[in-house]
Amino acid sequence: MAEPSRVLMIAYNLPKGEHYWLETMLNEHAAAGERWIRAQRSVVLLHTAASPAELLDWVKRGMRGDMFIVDVTSTDWVNDGDDGVQQWLRDVRARCAAVAAEQAAAAHAARGADLLAEHGSDSKVYLEWQSQRGAAVDTSYV
Repeated sequence: MAEPSRVLMIAYNLPKGEHYWLETMLNEHAAAGERWIRAQRSVVLLHTAASPAELLDWVKRGMRGDMFIVDVTSTDWVNDGDDGVQQWLRDVRARCAAVAAEQAAAAHAARGADLLAEHGSDSKVYLEWQSQRGAAVDTSYV
């Protein structure tokens, strides 16, 4: 499984017997290295590699209830409830930013290798890429 790089908010309205099913599914994600926390009675936050659509398809395997899933990795948020939820969200969003920075650095390095192979080390294209190597990765959404 890919490293978790998103935080999804799952709001749901489930028939009585399906609450257990949802929790079982979330625990399966946790066993695979992802994390989740209950933010409100019918709202869960999940640190995952899945997209909202992928998660909905996965969860709906055994459920009939209604769900609303949104990626909250880079959105403003506020919580006047549990301090543990606030800290959890700060922690996983910081990890998401680190994963994004690692992915951007790897993509940048791969681009450099491609340019080097295609154009050579003294080409204008490669030299321009080299001059950008110190460019900062945008993690302003954290």
